[in-house]
Amino acid sequence: MEKSKNKLQVIELDKFDINQLPELQNKKAEVAKRLKEFKYVAITDNATYEEAKKSRTGARSIRTELQTEEKTVNKKIKEFILGPVKNAYVEIIADVIHVENRQQEEVSRHEDIKEQERLAKLRAEEERVTKIREEIVNFENECNAIVKGSTIENVKANKEQLGFMFDSNFDFMEFQQLFEMAKHRVQTSFDEKCGEIQKQEEQRLENERIKAEQLEQKRVFDIKEKFSNWKNTWLTKLSTLTFEESKTIQKEFSEELALDCQEFQESYSIARAEIQALIERTIGHLEITHKQTIKNEAIAEENRLKIEAFQKEKAEFEAKKKAQEIEKFDISKQPIEDSFKAIFKGEEIDANVIKVDNTVQEVEFKETGRLIENEEGVLIDTFTGKPDSETPILINKKTVEVSGDPLKDHKVDRMIEANKNRLASMNYNDKLEALTNWLQQQDEIILDELIEKYLN
Repeated sequence: MEKSKNKLQVIELDKFDINQLPELQNKKAEVAKRLKEFKYVAITDNATYEEAKKSRTGARSIRTELQTEEKTVNKKIKEFILGPVKNAYVEIIADVIHVENRQQEEVSRHEDIKEQERLAKLRAEEERVTKIREEIVNFENECNAIVKGSTIENVKANKEQLGFMFDSNFDFMEFQQLFEMAKHRVQTSFDEKCGEIQKQEEQRLENERIKAEQLEQKRVFDIKEKFSNWKNTWLTKLSTLTFEESKTIQKEFSEELALDCQEFQESYSIARAEIQALIERTIGHLEITHKQTIKNEAIAEENRLKIEAFQKEKAEFEAKKKAQEIEKFDISKQPIEDSFKAIFKGEEIDANVIKVDNTVQEVEFKETGRLIENEEGVLIDTFTGKPDSETPILINKKTVEVSGDPLKDHKVDRMIEANKNRLASMNYNDKLEALTNWLQQQDEIILDELIEKYLN
């Protein structure tokens, strides 16, 4: 019986049921029973709101109680099961580690020896491969430097040097193919360089040819331009040459420095001969023109003196003529006033109203005393200042005999009647101008009185 009590009870972990723990026995049913007290409440008003909060608080209390209990159970499991299990295994594992470590040290020692041997072989192989690869790289770099430095002057020597480098005695072993590929790249690059050099040389020769041709064209152009400028300068100078300048132009031309026209020297000589002939013709023309100018100036002065004399004579003649006309037509103030009044008002006038001296006179109203010709050849009426074709005739061209008796045949009646009709068809300004110009041939005092009386 005592032996039965001391016998350890074996627990199979894979068959262990967690519900066997006192804390978890019937725990789920117990919680479900308690939750029935806190049913779900839909909130519709303040009362249901308060009931819902109460139900929530009850469920929350159960949750926090279970979480606290969980922590307590986990602590007990760790303290009474996991901790002792861990300590027991640590003690057992320590005995195993001692044996393992002792044997591992021997294994590691042997593996280190093998690793060193392997690394030594690997380094030797890497050094061999590196040396071969470096040889190939150095070969290609040196060849490329030779190719890059090739010019038309050294391309032949560089080709021979590359041939020697291609026949290398170095053992490239399994990398011989890489060496052959490097030689092929170098050969291709050198062939391209040779083609480039050939093109550059051809281009250089072409450039030199073009440059020489351009220099030759420029030389010829400069000579022609210099020759053309020289010729144009002289032609311009001769086109504006004055008589005074012509006195020294021949000397200036003969003393100027000759142009160096090289292969165009013959054309230059011909042009000089042409310019020389042109100078001589120009000088001759200027001399003739100068003489004609002097002659024209003398004629102009003579004409000016004649015109001044004519104008003076004309002025004296016109003054004398005006004085004679004033003397002949010294008409009394009242008859002219009555006549003007009748004409202006469009009334009939009595021919007996106009009286003159008892001496019978014959007066001829000549057109030359009334018309003058302007610069355009148009006859201008001296009474109105307008062309004769636009001016009403106040006094017709006729011969009138007057005496102390009434005017013969009523010729003056008809003249005044005609003038009256013409005046009636004119506007105020033209009528005033016509009457004024006509009456200016009379007494100025009478004119002023008539204008003041009938027009103001």
